[in-house]
Amino acid sequence: MSLKTIKTRTLEVGYYDHGPSSGWPVLLYHGFPYDIHAYDEVVPRLVSSGARVIVPYVRGYGPTRFLSDSTMRSGQQAALGSDVIELMDALNIDKAVLGGFDWGGMSVCVAAALWPERVVGLVSYAGYDIADLSSYQKPFAPSLECVCWYQHLFQQERGIACLTESRRDLCRILWKQWSPSFFFSDSLYNQTAEAFDNPDFVDVVIHAYRFCFGNAKGDPALQKLEDALAAQPKISVPTITLDGRQDPLKPGGTAAHVEHFSGRYERREADESTSRSIELPEDDPDVVERFLEFLYTGTYSDGVNFTCGKPAKAALLDPESVLQSLQQPACGSQETGMSSPAQGTEDWISKDERDEEPDEEYNEYDEDPDDSSDDGDVAGDEQSKLAKVAEAVAFGHCSRTEGLKQIADLRSDMTLPLRLYVMADKYDVPALRLLARDRFYRAVELVWEEAECFPDVVDELYQTTPPTDTAMRD
Repeated sequence: MSLKTIKTRTLEVGYYDHGPSSGWPVLLYHGFPYDIHAYDEVVPRLVSSGARVIVPYVRGYGPTRFLSDSTMRSGQQAALGSDVIELMDALNIDKAVLGGFDWGGMSVCVAAALWPERVVGLVSYAGYDIADLSSYQKPFAPSLECVCWYQHLFQQERGIACLTESRRDLCRILWKQWSPSFFFSDSLYNQTAEAFDNPDFVDVVIHAYRFCFGNAKGDPALQKLEDALAAQPKISVPTITLDGRQDPLKPGGTAAHVEHFSGRYERREADESTSRSIELPEDDPDVVERFLEFLYTGTYSDGVNFTCGKPAKAALLDPESVLQSLQQPACGSQETGMSSPAQGTEDWISKDERDEEPDEEYNEYDEDPDDSSDDGDVAGDEQSKLAKVAEAVAFGHCSRTEGLKQIADLRSDMTLPLRLYVMADKYDVPALRLLARDRFYRAVELVWEEAECFPDVVDELYQTTPPTDTAMRD
């Protein structure tokens, strides 16, 4: 993957562009003192789900440069948030899912609060990360003041000298203090630390922390945005926030931030691991990725359904129709030949029946069952693979065991749509509930007899859905 650069109104941004250009856009922003490598293990997961993932270097880092020598080397939050929108404009991205931590979390929270029409969904580490500058005039708890030693150092001229002369040593100390159980190698750290050699790194970092404490003026061109941020605007876009249980900068987590979110919101806690990833105890990252994909595209990809960005029919229904459909039985694959014949026999159906054309799949919210060309739920080629395997088994062209293995290979994981259904119920996304429910029952119809995990899947269904949930249980 080669580095790309693009000019915005203020910067020439260095970034990496992963995945298909037609994928659902995701922008991931790093913090201080990190760089784009913080997302090395996240990007492949998103790309595998059909995302186009943009990972830029924040102003003052790596190859990102200011276009003009006269531009203020500002690190204030209005500048960081504006950079997100300006990059989207330069890349001709109308809307995107945004994710970030530390400075990156501040960047994406500002963008989501001030430009909600440009943000499909938000994933923010450490909650509502728009700084209340008035609070910086009051002392923190002594234990937190101790953790913020570097911020106090940066208020002094000796702080500039220290960061200039010993940036790698200083930043390494922060890595160790902020992530006490993260054991990183010299090569891993040095790979990131190269980004600190940017000629504007010191100026941007110093301004960022001096501005917060009122010891540096902001960019006059950004004053209107700063005035808007001073009001602590609510974030209305669907949001998932993550708290690190060992994060010394956010002791006790950010549960109190809930009042800053007016849309769909969920706070998760994560334990640090000894690798470069975090572990979510409740929501499977695969499920979260596909949940976000649905919010953006109206569908989600899996081993069978390759959506090409086309929304599922469930996403095109009006809310009342979705709720009505959820009250009806699930529509599966209708491949009845998979369950009725006796095992190992070739006379499952008569010769005359073999010569007949198989019935086409029925979709309860498809106004025209004969028209499969615009089915945004299941791509035509992949759907026909399932039908052909089922027909081959039913017509005796291959053994039952071989056929079921092929089907299991195509759709072996019944838990993905089940868990998506549960998550959609939690976040009140009825259209995704409908889509996930029908995909779950389609998979069940195809493989339940031979899937050894099926009893466990049934147990999970009853453990994760309430007794009143007739949409999934009936």
